[in-house]
Amino acid sequence: MPYPNESKRALIKNVKGITIGILSYTAGTNRIPVPVSKPWLVNRISTPKIIREIRDLKKKVDLVLLYLHFGSEYRYTPNKRQKELVNLFFKNGADIILGSHPHVLQPLALRGKKQFVIYSLGNFVSTKLMNIPYTQSGIILTLKIKKDEKGYTSITNVGYIPTCIDRRIKSGKKITEVIPIREALKRSDTDIKTERRILMNRMLKHTTTILKRE
Repeated sequence: MPYPNESKRALIKNVKGITIGILSYTAGTNRIPVPVSKPWLVNRISTPKIIREIRDLKKKVDLVLLYLHFGSEYRYTPNKRQKELVNLFFKNGADIILGSHPHVLQPLALRGKKQFVIYSLGNFVSTKLMNIPYTQSGIILTLKIKKDEKGYTSITNVGYIPTCIDRRIKSGKKITEVIPIREALKRSDTDIKTERRILMNRMLKHTTTILKRE
């Protein structure tokens, strides 16, 4: 299939009998130019286009998942534009909206039993940016979805595993590891130094506080 046509093909996944349609868009490309002759390389956020594609996909799947690269960097709350877009896309059929770009966590919210948003998932793997320790924290998100005998789907549970990035030198080698914070804090080994434990506790508290806001 030619690349321009392939770029228009929606991604549909069947997960344990539930069909999920996945759409992805970005507000920008970090000043990396997109070739004029190949605009199909990047799906930019364009509300008429996204609304049309959500509605088309909605006819084929049980759930529409939207991934949006948007928002203000290093801000712990969504800006006005993020909120407007999320409300608009929910109104037009999106079920799950996952956000990224701020490099730090932003709130999550379950609206009724059908709609879920997290404005920013934080950083899963990254160096420390702008000397902000929370650019090295994120979550592994878990959503439980149920489909009833009539074919209606609902989100029955939202969970997450807080993570942080540990970068260190061990035996002369640079090590980068994504660590589940709660699990790490239960360990009694000496791999995690006292100051690192203090930071992990701060990250855990920060994560739970930020995710509750909207």
